[in-house]
Amino acid sequence: MGTVSPKKELNSYIQKIINKLPDNKIYLTVSGANGLMNCQYYTSKLGDIISSKKNMITYLKERGGKVCHYMWFNNKLEAENCKNAMLRPLLRFPLKLQTSQKMPLYVYKYIPDIDWSDPRVVTDEGLLEVCGCPKDKAKEYAEYCKKYMEEFDKKKAK
Repeated sequence: MGTVSPKKELNSYIQKIINKLPDNKIYLTVSGANGLMNCQYYTSKLGDIISSKKNMITYLKERGGKVCHYMWFNNKLEAENCKNAMLRPLLRFPLKLQTSQKMPLYVYKYIPDIDWSDPRVVTDEGLLEVCGCPKDKAKEYAEYCKKYMEEFDKKKAK
């Protein structure tokens, strides 16, 4: 029995990921685990938008095997809109309820499967409207999440 080179192991790991990804999509890299439980989807090394499987292979090689998860979209606008929404209070708010650091099982499944190219998704209020929330309630809920997350961030900063 021989040993497997780190490069071969990395290439095998990358190929497994690439085989699972759908073709002809735009990919967004997101955290697989949020051990800090800090209501963030990204670290400083995630949140990248990758334009093809070929570019994803290069990206994964540069990461050297560090684990991350992926979301995919039909175009760059959809990926950017979702990424930006994940930075805003409305989609950060459910992370406060996170009971496990396993993001795919306990967090990502709650991100709506919606038309991320809809111009309304650039605000939390608009995102709620796209999901079917009445305008008056969307404004109220978006404001609540904003205030809640501002307080959360102040407490974390202390």
